Parts: sequence; C-alpha cells; structure tokens
Amino acid sequence: MFNRGYLSFIAAGLMLAASTSLCRAQVSTQPSAEESARRETWRKAMVRTSLPKSGCFKVSYPSTEWQEVKCLAPSPYPNRPRQNSATGVTVNTVGDGFGDWSAQSSGLISTAEGSFNSVDVSGGSDTNVFMLQLNTQFFNNPPACNGVAGCQGWQQFLWSPDQCPGGSCVFIEYWLLNYGASCPTSQPWIQDGFDCWFNTYGAAVPIPTVAELTGITMTATAGAGGQDKVTWGTGGSLYAEGLDSVLSLANYWNTSEFNVFGDGGGSETVFNEPTTLVLRTTVDNGTMNPPACVNESFTAEKNNLDLANVTPGKGSGLVCCAYGGASPNIQFMETSAGHTGYCGGSALIGDPHITTADGTLYNFQGTGEFVSLRDSGGMEIQTRQAPVSTTFIGTDPYDGLTTCVSLNTAVAARVSGHRVTYEPNLSGVPDPSGLQLRIDGTLTALGPQGRDLGDGGRVFKSSSGGELEVDFPDGKTLYVTPEYWASQSEWYLNVNVSNLELMGGGGEASQGSLSAREISSRTGRGIAGPIAAGSWLPALPNGASMGAMPATLPGRYEALYKKFADAWRVTDRDSLFDYAPGTSTGTFTRRDWPLEKGPCVVPNEKPVEPVSEEVAQAACRRVFDPNMHADCVFDVRATGNLGFAKTDLTTQRVLADSTTTSLTDDSDPSQVGETVTFTAFVAPSSSLPHGHPGGSIQFTIDGSNVGAPVMLDYNGRAIWKTSELKAGKHYVAANYIPGVDSEFLPSASVEKLQIVKRCFCDSDRGH
Repeated sequence: MFNRGYLSFIAAGLMLAASTSLCRAQVSTQPSAEESARRETWRKAMVRTSLPKSGCFKVSYPSTEWQEVKCLAPSPYPNRPRQNSATGVTVNTVGDGFGDWSAQSSGLISTAEGSFNSVDVSGGSDTNVFMLQLNTQFFNNPPACNGVAGCQGWQQFLWSPDQCPGGSCVFIEYWLLNYGASCPTSQPWIQDGFDCWFNTYGAAVPIPTVAELTGITMTATAGAGGQDKVTWGTGGSLYAEGLDSVLSLANYWNTSEFNVFGDGGGSETVFNEPTTLVLRTTVDNGTMNPPACVNESFTAEKNNLDLANVTPGKGSGLVCCAYGGASPNIQFMETSAGHTGYCGGSALIGDPHITTADGTLYNFQGTGEFVSLRDSGGMEIQTRQAPVSTTFIGTDPYDGLTTCVSLNTAVAARVSGHRVTYEPNLSGVPDPSGLQLRIDGTLTALGPQGRDLGDGGRVFKSSSGGELEVDFPDGKTLYVTPEYWASQSEWYLNVNVSNLELMGGGGEASQGSLSAREISSRTGRGIAGPIAAGSWLPALPNGASMGAMPATLPGRYEALYKKFADAWRVTDRDSLFDYAPGTSTGTFTRRDWPLEKGPCVVPNEKPVEPVSEEVAQAACRRVFDPNMHADCVFDVRATGNLGFAKTDLTTQRVLADSTTTSLTDDSDPSQVGETVTFTAFVAPSSSLPHGHPGGSIQFTIDGSNVGAPVMLDYNGRAIWKTSELKAGKHYVAANYIPGVDSEFLPSASVEKLQIVKRCFCDSDRGH
C-alpha cells in the first residue's frame, strides 16, 4: 500500500533540521503592533489580488505587484479522499473520515484561510513529515464531470515539504470522484481506480518546523469563472500558485477543512507528546455571518492528535467556536496533552469585577486608566476606573481581599488604526444627557449605520438604548453599556468583549491553561487577559507570569495593587483617551486606591449607603449568568443603587440577543437600467446556539427607505432587486426589523457605495 509519508521520515527530518535557521530568520521577527496591523492589511489585500496569469509568483511587503518565479514540477503523488465511512470521532484519528472540524457556510465561499492561533510543542517540535491541507467538500456534478452520473468534484490546496521534485511547495490538486474507468482528456488527469486527479505545478516556499506554524497562513481562492489560487504566507512574504478554474469551484464551494496531516498516500503524521494545536479556518462568502462547525473530514490523511473536549462547567462534547464579523471563522483544538477548551469572552462589570478571557472572576479595584486587552494585531481596549465612597466593604471570594471599591467610568479603543473614546463630558461638569463619543479626537454623532472605520472595523450605537458597539477587524466585538447614577452625578459602564478566540483549559498533566506567552500571543494581554497555568493573575505586559497566589493577604494586596496594577497603568505616551486642556492620565490616577482597609471615603464625597443581601438578590434575580449575577449582587449591596441590576440586565440581553446585519450586491459598478441585486444577511452576534432571527429588512438608498420591508428567509437572508438607480453614487443600507415575537435586537449594515454609470465604456471593461 502506498505510504510515502513514513518512507520520507528520515529525509524529511534532515530537510527540517537543515532549514530551521532559515525559517526562523523569516518568521520569528516581531514587528510592532502597528506594523503587524499594516502587514496584515497588506496580506489580506494581496491574497485577494489575482495573479497576472497562471503560474507561480512571489511578493514581499510592502510591494503590491506579484512577481513571477520559476515553478517546481508537479507532485507525482495523490493526496486521496477519505477512505473510511465511519462517522463520529475516534481517538488518535483526526482525518480519514473519523473526525475533523470543517467550516460550513450558508452561502458560496470565495476565499478560505487556514492558520494557527497557537502551537504548543512542549514535547519537542520534531515529528515525522507533515503537510498542510485546505480542502473543499465533495460537490456534485461540476461541468468537468461531463454529465457522468454520481460524479463529484473535490479540490485541495496543499503544502508539502517534499512532494514537488525540487523541494517544499504549495499547489492545487483536482479530483473527479466516481468518474469511471477512463478519465477525460481536457486536463492531464491521472486514473486512480474510478477516480481521476492531477496536480498543478508547485510554487517553492520555505520549510517550517511544527513550532513555526503560528507564522503561517494558507489561503485558497476560487475565482468566479476565473482563477483558482493557493497562497502561502510567512512573515512579510507571500508565495502563490494559480490556474484557470478547472472544476468551477466558485459555483459549489460551501465547506472548508484545514488541518495538519500525513504527507500523502493516506499516511498519518505523529506528533511528539505533549502537543496542542489551536487551528482557525476562516471563510469569506460576502457576509459577516458565522460559519457552522461541521464534524467531518474529507481527506484520507490523518494525525495522531485528539479533538479537544469542552472544559467541564462550560458545556459538554467537543469544542469548536464559530464566530462572525469581518473575518467569519471557526476555531478548534487538537491535543495529546488532554487539554480542554471553550469559546472565550471577557467582562469588566460596573464596580470592576473582571471576568478574564479564560473565564476567571476576580475583583480589580484600582483607580486610574488601565490596559484591559491588547493583542499583537494592534487591537487595544483601555478602561478608566474611579473610586467610590461607601461604608460597605465586601470580600473578594477569589483572593480573600477586603478592599475599597471603584467604578468603570470611561473606555477607549484602537480599531483599524483609529482611536475611539467613550467618556463623560471632558469639561468635568456632570452631564446626564449621555457620554461623549470621539473618533480620533473629534466629537462624533452616529447615524443609524454608525461609522465604518475600514478593514472591517465599525462603531455604532444600539437602537435599543445608549449601548455602544465596536467591531474589530478580526471579529472581536466590544459592548459598552452605560448608566447614569443620579445621586452621585456620575456615569458608570459595563464593558464586555466577545469573540475572543478559543481558550485552552486544563490538561491531564497540568491544571489551568497553556503558558502565559502562548495563550496571550493572539488573544491579548491586560487586566482581563487569560490566566496561564501556575498563575493567579493575567500575565504582565512582557508575558511574564505573576506566579502562584501569595500565602498572606498583605502579600496579595501588594502583588495585585502595586506590581500588577502599576504594570498595566496607561501612560501619557500610550493613552488612547481624550483629555481636557491641562489634564492627562495622571489626573485620574490614585496609586493609594483601593485602601487595604476602611474607611473608604473619597474627599468631598458623601459615602453611599448599602442595602441588605436580600434586597440585592431580589434586584438581581433575573441576571442569570453566574459571574454577572454575583457581580450584580455585590454592586447593589455595596452602593445601594438598584440601577446596577438594570445595567446588568441590559448587558445580558445585548450579549444574548444582539445581531449583525451585512449587505452585498452582485454588480458594482452597474449601468443605468441594469438590475442590481442586493442581499442582506442577519445573524446572531452570540456564538451560542440561539435559533434564527425572524423579521424583515428595510432597505434604504441615500438615507431614505425604499419599498416595503422584505421578509427574511429561514437563513436570515432578504433580497431586493432594482433597476431604477440613477447615474451617480448611491449609498445603500439594510436595517433589520425584528418580528413581533422575536427576541433578537435590531441592527443595521454599513452603508455600501453603489456606483451607477450611464454606459459601460471600453475603459470599464479593462480594454
């Protein structure tokens, strides 16, 4: 039986060893957050830029022109479809029909990407030879099947260290399954039983080790009636191979599988123990809807890792997180270390109760401005905390500290290169009419469509209240729920961040999550960052662990409110906030707060009076999330303000019932009199199973309603066609109107620019 993966073990091991220094020089350089964001924007643009023609190409940052390079000869080996018809998951058999996670889209996929959130090779990075596969589903009767009954198309986008004569390469493999005993002559098809296959030429690429996979993104693109392309990226260089479409994939593609498998011939790659991979499969179908996690594999190759289960207490079964937004994706874990995982999120509630990205709840009562979350992609969220005078001092069940308390009073974020702030009136005069929104320092009023910040970034206010939502390009969403405390003449905030990527839980050998540096490399660091194994607090800005919880209460106070708090304080140099003349971050900083012991009195402020446990429990009875319920009871009891329960209920609904509306068209630019089809998609923002939004879409042109609302179908889609657009530029938008009995909240798409021309001239056709 053909099994070239094992036969190549020794040769491939030598190749991996010989190439290690070269690859590390290419992928280990760490640019700044701003530079990383610029490079990612460049990468996204280049992978969607067609190659000048079929063949092999390379481009290096910041160039925007593909340069043709010499191709390697095609791989002479097939990478076959799954052979085993079993369903479900069997231990140590990811792939070959036993189980894998594939991303399934509600519409046709034009682009799919495979990448790694994290790679933990504690047992060493050496393994037998492996390959990367980005596979489509099997699809029925493409034109190349020539009408043969039962024929299916299948397409693979592949990287192999040595399948191409001459070295490491990326290439495309085409299949006609169940075609018959004689293959068509339209392409260099090779007979394989009743199947037909062939490989394109290979684009030469560097050889990574397993540990260097986090620096790689592999992208597959299907051009409608045009070019199929595979792109492989490492650092600031991209390598690509393209060919005119053979299977008309763009008309069929709705499911993508990405993983690390044996190098052809149904082989298995065997990772040293312990190894844990967190993989991400991103799909683009023109909407912001999350794909579905489908437990299915299409390849005959496999690996020896187990698909991870959900962390106990956070669900049951296998874990796969599906996220919508600017980059809809699924994320999943496979491991030989017994790790578990769950879909992460964080919260900074009222009197700052921090739910970290890995789900740990602790109180952080420092005063000043702090980095809440910051990641390597340029995303950052900062929060401002102010002290509260109160006669009540509660004990944090997490660390046992009994300290004075604070409130969240302002938030700032870096989004798509812009600075967004949501603060009380800069004058310092209490203003119950609302918080002030500024974008890049300019006071901003938002319309129904909010403000498009570019690259998938967006800021808008909820139509159900004063809640602010900020969407980040990588799919993270920031929710801000404000409330005015009239008796104190002060605003306070709940701050929640969703779609924070899959989080790693405990393993058989070690309790807690992965290492501090590993789990925070993409998810982010800050006071709400994930907590690593062996630590009691999130990592420090340099990735170092805070270590185990000190044995004494004074030791814990000193560690939390001196070392940790000071490490994450915002400085004048890195602050994202806006300030009145003569003020700065130092204006809001009190390094002596919280006091370790009472009395908790702020000068010139009358202490608020607490209420009983019974009153607080009654006020918070409909706040169901365990962490938020505990936070609500603490806040109401400590302050006597029942408004905290109202704010938490609003936050609870926003997190559970908010929606995302996106809009696509089929022709831009269009011609006067030409019919243009606009399609709106509505999807739940929550990653939890939640049913389908019902209701309708009101389309608008240049800010005015056009026609009657269009009902959503079962997939959350509404279609509107028009041939009446006049010549010029038009801004089209879609506003979601929930049904009478729907629990979902309204949402609106970003305005889409539609250009209508009087005629199609030669220049419009590219001549």
